[in-house]
Amino acid sequence: MINKFSFDDLFYTPQQYSTKEDYNRYRNYAQQEFLVKDELSFNDLTDFEIVCPSDSDRTLLINLLGQEHKEIFSKIVVDGSYYNNENPRIRVEEEDSELHISTAFSGNGYFVLNGTNDIKEIEILSGDVSKMDKDKIIFKSYVSIGKLKQSIRLNFIDESGRNWFVYAK
Repeated sequence: MINKFSFDDLFYTPQQYSTKEDYNRYRNYAQQEFLVKDELSFNDLTDFEIVCPSDSDRTLLINLLGQEHKEIFSKIVVDGSYYNNENPRIRVEEEDSELHISTAFSGNGYFVLNGTNDIKEIEILSGDVSKMDKDKIIFKSYVSIGKLKQSIRLNFIDESGRNWFVYAK
């Protein structure tokens, strides 16, 4: 699958006298992503770099990969210049056993925070929580929680009903 990735067009930027085709090329390839089914082995890859838009994205990726893949951590770098960054940012801050999640997004989406145990064991310190079940907390734009002693997963559901993974701990 990797050979279908258009490396030549990845960083293409239309110039002042660009044509419609130039802009189509830019739209088609500027923000390429690829999906990995099951697992991506780095064993056969030696000359690569994974570029993240922010330090928090790099930290999230490292946490998701786990210490068993620490040999590639040095190849995960931060450089926001590669990204258009038009999506609203989500701020996730950890301190001791507290977690603070917020966004300035004002659309029709919402967040779903799932836990591995009874979610009601988590203390809600503040937030615009709209629903709390045994296994999830639903909120609009911010929540601060305490007594976080379980693994959690945060997803954002946008106005189209698409489910976006945001954070895991």
